[in-house]
Amino acid sequence: MKKQVLFIFALALASVLFYQCDGLLATDIQKIVDSPEQYADKEVTVKGTVGNVTDLALIRYYKLKDETGEIHVIAKGDLPSRGDKITVTGKVNPVFKMGTLQVTVIEEVPKRN
Repeated sequence: MKKQVLFIFALALASVLFYQCDGLLATDIQKIVDSPEQYADKEVTVKGTVGNVTDLALIRYYKLKDETGEIHVIAKGDLPSRGDKITVTGKVNPVFKMGTLQVTVIEEVPKRN
């Protein structure tokens, strides 16, 4: 009986950890913004709240904000809604730099089925 209870407890704990691991693996957005050259062309996972969403003819993107900072994400799939709390994986691209102004974006990696 004790072994069954321990097994069920371990299974429940593993399930909780599995569903929470995306947040544990997320990179702080401010780390990417502060050191884009360290993350350039690398795949990262970030987690946050969606801010402004822009859907133009040629480009679709949104701003993602966590407790450390914010970054623009170029959407490859459906656009999230403002206020959604999401986790996204993508490739870091420092696209523009002029003097002290630098724009870094994350290009979403299409979800695999």
